[in-house]
Amino acid sequence: MLAGAGWCVTQEEEGPFRKLLEGERVVDWAFAPGSIPFAAAIVNFETYGEFRLFVRKDKQIQTLVTGKLKPEEIQLSRCNFILGGAHALVVVRESFQGASLSTVLIYDLARGESRPVFTLQSVYDLRYEPASVTELLLWQKDRSFYNQGPPPYKYNYFLLAYDTVQNRYIFDFLLRSLVALQPDEATALNNAAVQIYLQGDLKSADVKLEDAAMLAQFERDTILRNRRLLDDERKMLSNRSINPEGGTAALFDDVKLNYLLGEYDLVLMTLATDARIRSRGDRMALYGLCYARKRDYDDLQKITKALADNGYEYLTEYFEEVSRILFYNRNPQILKAYLKALEGRDPLNPTLAYLKAAVLADSGRLELAAQLLDGYLTQVNEDERCLGECREYLYEIATILGDTETAQRMLGRLAGDAVWNLVERARLANFNGFLHTDLAKASTHIQARIKAPERPLERFTMPDIPGAVLPPEVGED
Repeated sequence: MLAGAGWCVTQEEEGPFRKLLEGERVVDWAFAPGSIPFAAAIVNFETYGEFRLFVRKDKQIQTLVTGKLKPEEIQLSRCNFILGGAHALVVVRESFQGASLSTVLIYDLARGESRPVFTLQSVYDLRYEPASVTELLLWQKDRSFYNQGPPPYKYNYFLLAYDTVQNRYIFDFLLRSLVALQPDEATALNNAAVQIYLQGDLKSADVKLEDAAMLAQFERDTILRNRRLLDDERKMLSNRSINPEGGTAALFDDVKLNYLLGEYDLVLMTLATDARIRSRGDRMALYGLCYARKRDYDDLQKITKALADNGYEYLTEYFEEVSRILFYNRNPQILKAYLKALEGRDPLNPTLAYLKAAVLADSGRLELAAQLLDGYLTQVNEDERCLGECREYLYEIATILGDTETAQRMLGRLAGDAVWNLVERARLANFNGFLHTDLAKASTHIQARIKAPERPLERFTMPDIPGAVLPPEVGED
């Protein structure tokens, strides 16, 4: 847990560290008590800043790690202690495009490590809090077009957990997929639930997990854990006082809440009585998304036509979202029509390229899917597009095809990109030899899977981090 969240550090324990920086402008302190106490500080030197990690041994204070901060990072950066105080968590943060850009660095001070044991660079709009002694909950606001206006909002949640057996951090989705030693129906149901959850349908995911829990003979603890975490997320969404944005908001959109919870029938019933719905594009769009979720394509077409006729501001983004739903519904005929409409509005749209490749891959034409994505990525202006999803998917396809050169090239680009969507990094961390678009229907039998690279991005980036303490964009002492 974070220092200060459950520990009591006395003034006597803090005193020697504070005295060391007496007269300096310290923005943030963190302390970890114990037989070998540690401390961390963010210091402001006006033209630059520093984070410093200290240890006190034999009444002597040693500086274990020092890292420079840019002036714009000083006030927003924070330091904490996790894993019972043995590891230091430094979050280097600066304002960026209406939110923030954060780099996460974790140091194993108990072992005297001067290099970070875990690094997550340049993440947009990152939030975090302790989930347990060995787990850190990370979340990021989803970039869906309907995630605007008053709360509640859709968030994507992840866990950064320390594996005490392997002595390393594992980054994963909040809900965990499984690989069984033998084919197992409960495992298949769990994995289907995880995929449905990642598509944003919380209610249907809960139904799958309930069925999985009833049938489970193996990994039942993980399935029950997934159910508990999903239930916690649904409660958090529903309870305005504990919702991340709900407590301080003047308005709380109950219609959007029901959509996020997966209560599509309730949304449709509510909107059917809204006399002003045709003048409210946001409501009409949710109407259409519910019909897509329920596979009611006749009514979906009527709503889509009304949105187009009314010149809905986010029609392109609406087409993207409906197309994603249709892909996972496996309705190629309707999907083809929506992809054509999306292409007519935005021929170089990343979602369009991604879904075209997914359709090809789903039919077994992996080589064509790889060619499509590679060709798209060579012609699009990356300064104007978020291309992480396409690059990560091409990495998966290239790895399955044995195309090491393309896979490494995609890793290189992913390593250098700002992380607009942590979902892409979690997919990369979870890649196990099957495309993430096939998670629900792919074999869960471990012997059926190809040998996928372990921790590919970590192995790719770690040798390229210069010095001992900081990623390249932050600078060094």
